[in-house]
Amino acid sequence: MASSRAGLPTRFEEIPTKITVLGVGGAGIKAIDSLARSGMELAKLVALDSDLNALRQVKAHEIIQVGENTLRGRGSGGDISLAQKAVDEDLDKVIRTLDVCDLLIAVAGLGGGMGSGGLPYLLKAIRDQYGDKAPAMISIVTIPFRYEGQTKLKNVQSGLREIVVVNDSVVVNMNDVLLEKFGEMPAQVAYARMDNILKMAINYIVEMLDPRDTLQRLDFPDLKGMIERSGIGFIGIGSHRSVRKAVESAIDTRLLDADPTSASGYLLYLKIPPTASLSEVIDGPRLITEKYDVERISFGARLNPMLRTPESFVYATGVDSPFVREMIGDVKELLRE
Repeated sequence: MASSRAGLPTRFEEIPTKITVLGVGGAGIKAIDSLARSGMELAKLVALDSDLNALRQVKAHEIIQVGENTLRGRGSGGDISLAQKAVDEDLDKVIRTLDVCDLLIAVAGLGGGMGSGGLPYLLKAIRDQYGDKAPAMISIVTIPFRYEGQTKLKNVQSGLREIVVVNDSVVVNMNDVLLEKFGEMPAQVAYARMDNILKMAINYIVEMLDPRDTLQRLDFPDLKGMIERSGIGFIGIGSHRSVRKAVESAIDTRLLDADPTSASGYLLYLKIPPTASLSEVIDGPRLITEKYDVERISFGARLNPMLRTPESFVYATGVDSPFVREMIGDVKELLRE
């Protein structure tokens, strides 16, 4: 196994909540590279794959090649069992490299071997190793287009089920919803929109847990309590001169076929300009309470003197998705098993 540092800064040691962002497989390591090049410093960035050529293009704090004997530096070719063998080959070293953290955010595309097979295998091993001391776990997964074929959808079905069982919260982004919302855009622009939403969402999760210079603090126990064994979630990002409309816009950008009123709770994080009044700021959580009839909200806010218009990040937990139900059945029943 190859494991190396890529010369990135390590300011993540400055904040009390230890966060690791783990990218697995092609889509996952692409997200890690994007985060690294955007300057993320408050979380440890780890890229993991079997494909050595792909890993050579990536910037991260740690770069891990798995399955050198199993796959000889190549990908798994969409084979879940091969991806699991590749991870198992280097499992002990991978877990040591990840080290103990408070929050593990895993990023992957489902449908291939490493995301659908390697990721759930690794996360289960972490749970088994650390037991009650395992980190809180969020996985952010991207679902391929339906027209990409039944083989990929079967991999999605298998991988998603296992990922839901082992995680606290699984954020699902569907390429079909991306097509529905941004299908008239040039393909390059639409895909860039998905990548940007993903990158910004991870940035917001990490940033909102930084206790420095907050107006309204949203800390790790707030997040952990909201996500713990909550099943499926969605994320959204919005901006507008009105805080209320910024929150509405964020919810409208979700890339999942879920009803916002089905959520068990919401994490809301606002970045606001100096001109925003207290009444305007409170309009954010008020909207979620009144319009979406959600009782449980954790709310954080940070002043940014450089902003002209408010920015909003929402993370809805425990939502109901027709697609997910079709793939793996009733998530609540699955979590009770």
